[in-house]
This record gives sequence, structure tokens and C-alpha cells, in this order.
Amino acid sequence: MEAGLDRLETQMAVLARRIEHKARTTTTFREMDRAAYLIARTLDAGGSASLNEIARALSLDGSTVTRQVAGMEARGQATRKIHPVDGRAWIISLTPVGRKAMEKISATRRQRFSEWVADWTPADVDRFGELLQRFNEALARSR
Repeated sequence: MEAGLDRLETQMAVLARRIEHKARTTTTFREMDRAAYLIARTLDAGGSASLNEIARALSLDGSTVTRQVAGMEARGQATRKIHPVDGRAWIISLTPVGRKAMEKISATRRQRFSEWVADWTPADVDRFGELLQRFNEALARSR
């Protein structure tokens, strides 16, 4: 177990460094930044949501989500309406412009992933996705 944890820790550090490098050198997120992309993916998957629901889903502070949504609204990628039950809250929806930007980024990312795992078997790709999902879920549960 110790050797596995050592390998995991090292590979996570390498992965974080490579992600940062790719993020600095990519043009993928010109129309929608990375934070807005995650909000768009959340809204696309689950439908309209309150700012607090989005914040909980992404493990973010509400003020961070508020700023990101404001930027999305300014670019026509999201709309904000008063919550029908709680007039103090807002419901955020993804617009067609936002969905199109999100889909363009998703297609670009999927193409890159397919290049990076081109020599993997489909079973390896599925298993890696399953393990990464479990890891992300564990991270979400931790404090």
C-alpha cells in the first residue's frame, strides 16, 4: 500500500503540473473560462439551479459562483431569474450561447483525451474514468 500511495502522490503532482502547463498554453477557454465551463457542465447535466446548489455541487464558495455567473451573464452564456418559491434566491440557467460554448470546449477536450489515450484499450479508458470518478467523489466527501 505504501508504494502505491507514493506512486499516487508523485503522479498527482506531475498531473497537476501538466494541467497547469496545458491551461497556460491552450486557447480552448477563450469563449468560456474554466470555472464557467464547470458551471455550464453542472447546469447542462442537472438543469437550472440556484447559486447555492451550484456552489455545493462544485465545492465552491457562493461569492465565487456569483462572480462567475455574473461573467457568464455578461457574455450571454447564462441567465439569472428570481427563485419562484424563495424570492431572495436566484435560479441560474444556461443559455443556448452558453451551451454552444460549453459543447465546443467539451469537443476539443474529448479530442485531446482521445489523442492522449490513443494506445489504450477501451476497457482501460473506461476503468481510468471509473477510478478517477471514485477519486473525485472521495475528494468531494473529504474536508
